[in-house]
Amino acid sequence: MSILCEYKSCERIVTLPHKCKFCHKIYCSNHLLPEDHSCQELLGIKSTPPLYRYPLKPDESKSRQPNSVKIKKSEIPKRIEKFKFFLRSNYYKLKNLSLRRNHNKYSNWGSFFMNVLWLSLISLLFAIFYSNAEQLNSIKILFVPLGLILLIIFGVVWIKFLFKLLKKIKYWFIGERNIVRYIVLILLIILAWYGYENRDTIFNPLISSYESINFTEIIPIDSSISDNDYKTTNSNSNENINQIKQDVENIFKNEPERKEECKQGLDYVNIVRKSYGKTTLEWDDNLYDLAVYRAKDMYDRKYFDHTTPDGECTKDFKAQYGLSEYSIAENIGAQTWNSDYSIGNIAYVDTINVKEQIDIWLSSRGHRYNLLYDEHIKGAIGCYYGVCVFLGANINPYGLGAGECTTGEQGLAYWQTAEQAQGEV
Repeated sequence: MSILCEYKSCERIVTLPHKCKFCHKIYCSNHLLPEDHSCQELLGIKSTPPLYRYPLKPDESKSRQPNSVKIKKSEIPKRIEKFKFFLRSNYYKLKNLSLRRNHNKYSNWGSFFMNVLWLSLISLLFAIFYSNAEQLNSIKILFVPLGLILLIIFGVVWIKFLFKLLKKIKYWFIGERNIVRYIVLILLIILAWYGYENRDTIFNPLISSYESINFTEIIPIDSSISDNDYKTTNSNSNENINQIKQDVENIFKNEPERKEECKQGLDYVNIVRKSYGKTTLEWDDNLYDLAVYRAKDMYDRKYFDHTTPDGECTKDFKAQYGLSEYSIAENIGAQTWNSDYSIGNIAYVDTINVKEQIDIWLSSRGHRYNLLYDEHIKGAIGCYYGVCVFLGANINPYGLGAGECTTGEQGLAYWQTAEQAQGEV
């Protein structure tokens, strides 16, 4: 038990308190004796005349009574002094509480920083292996892709070092002074509240990043694996293996269409249009269906162009979706595993970040002109796996999108030499 010494000019914290037998107050070892702390009770006893065993004379009784001795008013503690003492004693109690340690101070900082360095190194190696997972997965050890083996090994080691680091942070926290622990807890509460108040701007990018992860790299499933690769003669075992393979593919397969994300993408386009003084575009489900059809056709037939391998373009399909009265202009974008854009050789990824694709369009002159075209009144974005299509619709029979079908190369060549168009920003 720790108590502050009650002597008015002493500031020591008493761990083994001593109580005065006269005034019954607590003092440290330096002020234990009544003479050391100017004990008022002792002074009162010393100033009292001795009591005699024989009876006092009548004329002396009044002067010899103990009650006739009075303590001077100056010796009575003043209220202001009591209040000062109260404040001072509580200040030191609070100071003692804030500086107290419940455990030994953490001192193993060398091991702590070494753990941080190991965790950083393993994270870097994991990122390197993840970015080259496609090449590493082409090497198989007992039918298991090498990339998968390395990612699992480094993932387990990373979790182990992260657990050790969290334990060291825990030991540091419980070994710190109370004031530091209170400050850390207050900062964590403020940080949690800030994250809650800004959850849309903080967590939406995280969700988008999560959706853009290709989980088939982490647990790669090769659709070309045949039953002979497993070297088994039991037909029932082969069927079970194929069923397990299909189930795992279904678990990690991304949704081909993401309508809500596409709507959020059009909201982002409208924000950009407003910033340039343009009218906002109305979402149209028929345009969305047409955009998804175009994206799916490119994904299935493995081409990337405004014209199909049959020479058709968006204007040839708009009547099937009830959009005959509109002139429709198209932007296309995709993410691929390779750089070969010849028909039949494109390998599209399984997902795409819609907002990032819009930013790519905004950085291109022709695509930006279509997104911000003055006469567009309706619009939609449709995606199918790693392919996205934006369609803007206007009612001008000679407006943007009303001309003949053109390829992507022809469009790029035109915008490289074209003069600035009306309304272009």
